[in-house]
Amino acid sequence: MSNAAVKAVIACALLGLFGLGWFIGSAAANLEKSRLETAWARERATLAAARTRAVIALRNAENAHRQKLEKAVHEAATHHKALVATRRAMRVDRDRMRGERATMRLNLATASRTAAIAAVTACHDVFGQCTERYADVARDADKCVIENRTLREAWPSGPKEP
Repeated sequence: MSNAAVKAVIACALLGLFGLGWFIGSAAANLEKSRLETAWARERATLAAARTRAVIALRNAENAHRQKLEKAVHEAATHHKALVATRRAMRVDRDRMRGERATMRLNLATASRTAAIAAVTACHDVFGQCTERYADVARDADKCVIENRTLREAWPSGPKEP
């Protein structure tokens, strides 16, 4: 074999080895790329699942908070209705007592001393009961104001107090 032929065979062998190395390197790179893509897809799925769990937990917390606020609003409305009914009843009682006071004033002028003392004592007792009831109503009104303020502050988009 001639020197040129040996050089050609060696060149072909080197070229073949280079091509084989290139092919093996390319296959290894493709294998690594495939492995990385699989790992990335798995990580994306894990992140998506975590995001879904977080969104569900947030929605559940929001629903629980909304239900709690709705319950508080309902209780406050019920309490307000009771206060309105009490106020209405007290107005009726006040008007009745005003009428009785006017009648008593007319009757005291002609009543005996014993009857006048009994009437004044009865008025004193009624006035004491009214004072106690007024304190209870004032306490309930203060609670209503506090509940109203609390609900307005707790409600996310509620109107602000002036």
